[in-house]
Amino acid sequence: MPKTLRFAESFLDTISRAGLSQAELARAAGVNVTTIKVNRKPGAYGGRSGAVRPPTAWKIAKAYARHLRGQGEDITDDEAYSRLIIEIETGDSKTGADM
Repeated sequence: MPKTLRFAESFLDTISRAGLSQAELARAAGVNVTTIKVNRKPGAYGGRSGAVRPPTAWKIAKAYARHLRGQGEDITDDEAYSRLIIEIETGDSKTGADM
């Protein structure tokens, strides 16, 4: 079944506890900070879906994990992904995550 990827409700709190701002995480992940902001609050940006593309989700999760490992935390990329990203099963094969 197709899945739509979204940032977890706790995304901002989670990255903040790690000492990261949205801009710092975006820079570390190699994505534009607007990508994070739009997908966190899609309604504020012209009714966008809020879906995160899989490559973008992994870039962000890996950057978060690298940051935490730099602080001495033992975390895998998969664990970081689980903290930041939620997967919602959809019946629609044309979601933003499947493009």
